[in-house]
Amino acid sequence: MTHRPWWTGLGTIALASLLPGAGMIMAFFMPGILVAQCAAVDRERLGPLWPSLFLLVLALGLFLEGALFVGTELLLFSWGLYWAREKGLEIPQILIWVTTLFALFYCLFFLYGYIVSGIDLEAILREIREAIQKGLSPYDLDQDHQKKIVDSLVEFIPFLIALSVICITYCNILVANFIGRRMGKNEATIFGPRFESFRLPENLIWLGILGGAGTLFLHGPIKIAATNLLFTVLALYCIQGAGMLKYFMTRYGVNRIIQWVVFLLISTSWYGLVGVTIMGVSDVWTDVRKTRLEGTDSSHGNV
Repeated sequence: MTHRPWWTGLGTIALASLLPGAGMIMAFFMPGILVAQCAAVDRERLGPLWPSLFLLVLALGLFLEGALFVGTELLLFSWGLYWAREKGLEIPQILIWVTTLFALFYCLFFLYGYIVSGIDLEAILREIREAIQKGLSPYDLDQDHQKKIVDSLVEFIPFLIALSVICITYCNILVANFIGRRMGKNEATIFGPRFESFRLPENLIWLGILGGAGTLFLHGPIKIAATNLLFTVLALYCIQGAGMLKYFMTRYGVNRIIQWVVFLLISTSWYGLVGVTIMGVSDVWTDVRKTRLEGTDSSHGNV
């Protein structure tokens, strides 16, 4: 048991560096497994696990192309979750923390690439545009309409990355809780609260207001940055709204199958997603989930 985090961490980073194409797939579950294994071991017995993983990433990055980027991504997901657990953060705070961590990582990575390695950002954007245009080619779109779609998608790349980080982080939280329970640990020792109790820090609404104001009144790159910030915050409030909906369906005894059907319908409907997001934002001022659900404690439990 003591050596499991070492084997998992070192093996995951090495395999992802050798097979970069598999790195993204592994990011959806391997950090969660590693954190769950770390939770089952005393901190003193872990030893220099994280510095060793960092050194491995640097060493592989010297010999394998792409290993530094892929290995650092996996390491950040794993260490971010581990640090959050050590600090006692709850799931809403963890999503904000890991997303912020990756925003800083990507900014530093591209800044380093631009200054030191001479990465041509225009060439990268041009390749992205060409890939999007190729994906739109089967559709019968005129050039003006196609250009608007391509420009919009390129502008929303930061939001799409942030959304991916949020989804991957939540997947790893689910994996960590599942593995933790399989190891016989108390389920509250990994991550909480239950999805029904998901509630973001109230101060986060000010970031959304700031992003909305920038979207309405600013221009150029600052407006694009503000719009991406706004949509990232709204994505988090969409999760909060879904948690509210799950809370009420659980409270009033709605069958689990019906609950899954409701969420499936909402996820495939633009109006459903907007409605759930509005529910999440409204919870900042209403806080309607005051009744404790049967079979739960005050905050933690199954996600």
